[in-house]
Amino acid sequence: MREKSDLDPKYVAWFAVGLAVALFVAGVVVWLALGAFSAREDRAQMAPALVQPQNTLPPEPRLQISPESDNRSYIEREKQQLGQYGWIDRDKGIVRIPIDRAMDLLIERGIR
Repeated sequence: MREKSDLDPKYVAWFAVGLAVALFVAGVVVWLALGAFSAREDRAQMAPALVQPQNTLPPEPRLQISPESDNRSYIEREKQQLGQYGWIDRDKGIVRIPIDRAMDLLIERGIR
């Protein structure tokens, strides 16, 4: 003899069928809504421009693409400049000397 507190299998089957139907209906509604939104978006999109813009770069200031590489090249330029002779202002007779030589001269002559 069956206990009165057990579920009737007939009701469990009806619940499963109802759940499957509800899921199917929800899927159809979502599919139709997605199709409607997609068609609406396609109509709303503008045709691509026939003329390409002249300036493809964004306005200043631009972000660095690779800051590490930029920093390395900056340090190398500075090291190269600190280690070579060169003119700062040829008209005034101002020259740049390597930093090692400048330190040697500073030791020899002292600070005035």
